[in-house]
Amino acid sequence: MTTTTYRGVDVPGVRAPAGGFVHATVVPAGSDLVFVSGQTPKDIDGSVPTDFEHQARMAWRNVERTLSAVAARPPASGRPS
Repeated sequence: MTTTTYRGVDVPGVRAPAGGFVHATVVPAGSDLVFVSGQTPKDIDGSVPTDFEHQARMAWRNVERTLSAVAARPPASGRPS
């Protein structure tokens, strides 16, 4: 796949990913496909909540922000697939 067939997206409000990765990749194929992976519980300032529940909420918030940045939304069930 070349860079002309997909678009990487970095998201304002979500800490920059390490190693040259992007928060999401959009692949046009009749309709856009969006791939999101590697979301961590880090806030934009690099802080990480101390307990598991808040870490999970932070990671999910980063997924929601990433989807919003590409005009997508989470599944209607609210669960990742």
